[in-house]
Amino acid sequence: MSHIFSIAILLAGTSILASMNPLALFLFILAGAGVMCFVTDPYFWLLHRETGDEVKKIFTYYTLPQIVIGITTCILAVIIQVLFPISL
Repeated sequence: MSHIFSIAILLAGTSILASMNPLALFLFILAGAGVMCFVTDPYFWLLHRETGDEVKKIFTYYTLPQIVIGITTCILAVIIQVLFPISL
């Protein structure tokens, strides 16, 4: 948790956040949360335990779509940032 605050403090001292479209920034955060949470997602193991499905099937029908949605959201954020930049 302290890593997040360290990164936030570093970014706050730069002009990176000020030059970003707020919608693009929101989508970048959303995409990162969607892609990275599957690594330690307890819901994955809950699905595995409760449905009795194999790990491969849960990965295919739960984790892969989550990754695709995260990557698609990131691409959308890049497009928004390029098309609608915030000028300083």
